[in-house]
Formats: sequence, structure tokens, C-alpha cells
Amino acid sequence: MTAPQARAFAQAIEIELLAQRDVLATKLDLSDVRRELEVKLESVKSELVRWVFLCILGQTAVLLGAAYFFVSRVR
Repeated sequence: MTAPQARAFAQAIEIELLAQRDVLATKLDLSDVRRELEVKLESVKSELVRWVFLCILGQTAVLLGAAYFFVSRVR
């Protein structure tokens, strides 16, 4: 390989690397995404706890209603 060919080859590699730099994620990008995911997961967790509590409350009301129905109708 001649010197001009080697320079052209090296320049082509540099151009490709510079183009790929925009695509690569840095540690800072990854930490930002991680923080966003942690916030979203915490939000989902609190919402899930609320829904579980409401479902348990609703199930308790249904069971108490069924128990009252059977007790009042069996007599």
C-alpha cells in the first residue's frame, strides 16, 4: 500500500469514527436514562400499591356484603 492510499484509508476510517460518535451513548447519557427510569419505576410502584390497596378494600366489601346476605337470608 502506498503512502497516499494509506492516508486515504486512514482518513476514511476517521470520517466513519466521527460519524459513529453521534450514535454512541456516553456514561452521562446512560446515567440520565437510568435516573429517568428510576423515577418512572417509583411512580409505577406507588400507583401499583394504591391499586392493590383499593382491590383489597373492594374485595373485603364484597365478602362482607356476601356474608351479610347469607346471614340475613339463612334465618
